[in-house]
Amino acid sequence: MEKSILKQKRKLGFSLGLLLVSSEIVFTVLLLLLNQIGVVTEENSTLITYVVNAFSMYVVSYLLLQLALRKVENAEKRPKVKLGTKKMLWYLFIVLGMGTFCSTFTNEIVTMITNLFNIEIADRVSELMSNSNPIPMVLFVAIIGPIFEELIFRGLLLKKLRVYGDKTAIIYTSIAFGLFHTNVSQILYAGVIGAVLAYVVVKTNNIKYSIIMHIIVNMLSSIATIFTIYGMEVMQIIYAVMLMLLTIVAVIVVPIRGAKNKVDIPNDSKYDKKKLYNNIGYIFSCIIVIIITILGSVA
Repeated sequence: MEKSILKQKRKLGFSLGLLLVSSEIVFTVLLLLLNQIGVVTEENSTLITYVVNAFSMYVVSYLLLQLALRKVENAEKRPKVKLGTKKMLWYLFIVLGMGTFCSTFTNEIVTMITNLFNIEIADRVSELMSNSNPIPMVLFVAIIGPIFEELIFRGLLLKKLRVYGDKTAIIYTSIAFGLFHTNVSQILYAGVIGAVLAYVVVKTNNIKYSIIMHIIVNMLSSIATIFTIYGMEVMQIIYAVMLMLLTIVAVIVVPIRGAKNKVDIPNDSKYDKKKLYNNIGYIFSCIIVIIITILGSVA
């Protein structure tokens, strides 16, 4: 039994590395092939990048991940709990506020490193979005991406990890979600957002709420990019003020409210949590994340 559980832990650890490696290989091969046969032009290169990335990351890699984890035990199915509109809006405000705080903090650190060491850290996602037509950007960044990312992290992985306790599952999947972005500017931001979304799924046993919130977060990010592209300064100011207010709520009000109403996350586990991180699969995934993040950060 112990060997079987360790094997499952290794597969879970290996999952992120498999997702990233398979998507990078499929993405690179498909893009090279499309370039060779003359499909990619200067006019459609951004759209092709979105399509190929979505296919490699969200179709091929997701199917491979399901195949790799098919024998890893799922947590027992639990009854769904309805989340009211007010509560969902509260969690959404927390996601937006904490996300903005983490994004601002990370950007300040990146700027400081850039100035100290005279190096430029690239942000591939921001560059792609800044050069995008609004329609494909909204379609792939704000709709397709969130749906598949929720299915992978708050769906497939969370169900497998809840046998080790809900708190463990939230922490593990939020770390994996942050690392999955392999982007210095997004790792902390995505990790914190992932933790809140995972908490909502754990409390409701329903992934639809995290999908809705994820779509709204990415939609707002896409709209902000559109404001920047088209020089809509007034809308940029309004958007910035809104995020500032939400950040104040998330950073100041949430801890005060949390102190009065302690958040209870059960962590009763069916199996021993040892070697959930300290195994060859998880170490492999961390190495892959480091390599891809470094290569992607070189301007």
